[in-house]
Amino acid sequence: MAGTVGSALALAPFVNTLFLALLAVGVVTDVRSRRIPNVLVLLLLAAGLIGALTGVSLAHSPLDALLGALAGLAVWLPFWLLGLLGAGDVKYFAAAASWVGVALSWRSSLLAAVLGGAMGVAVLIYRRGFRQTVGEVALQARHASVILADANAGAADAKARTFPYALPMAVALATAVLYPSVLLQH
Repeated sequence: MAGTVGSALALAPFVNTLFLALLAVGVVTDVRSRRIPNVLVLLLLAAGLIGALTGVSLAHSPLDALLGALAGLAVWLPFWLLGLLGAGDVKYFAAAASWVGVALSWRSSLLAAVLGGAMGVAVLIYRRGFRQTVGEVALQARHASVILADANAGAADAKARTFPYALPMAVALATAVLYPSVLLQH
């Protein structure tokens, strides 16, 4: 048993690198096509469950891995239901959260939301300019229905209206993997 634990700990940096590479693949595909392949989602989920079984992931057990995935799903699903996030992003985060477990899933979700919000404002400023962005954000803060109407404005210009949310999600999850104590501080 002690040899197995030692072997798992020795493999952890290599396996973490593979997991981070899977996250990067999700970012690249999301940037290029605004899609995250279901095969990648399944690989992330399998990695999380196998990592929990072998002791190389941050999830403490297969149950913790599943709860991490469910927590990620619970946080991001409402945004998909409102049309503010793609289904691929929701599945991507939920599957990847199986690697970090439930405690880090919640915290990674919060970090991803903050990073995504900052990225969204930066994208708006880049696309529309500072003055127009400030005016639109102020209007949307007063009238939440404007946000939903804009989010459901049709798929033809979806790439022009959206940005790859896998990027802030991956950064948050990578932070959890590489620096878990940063997210677990009280």
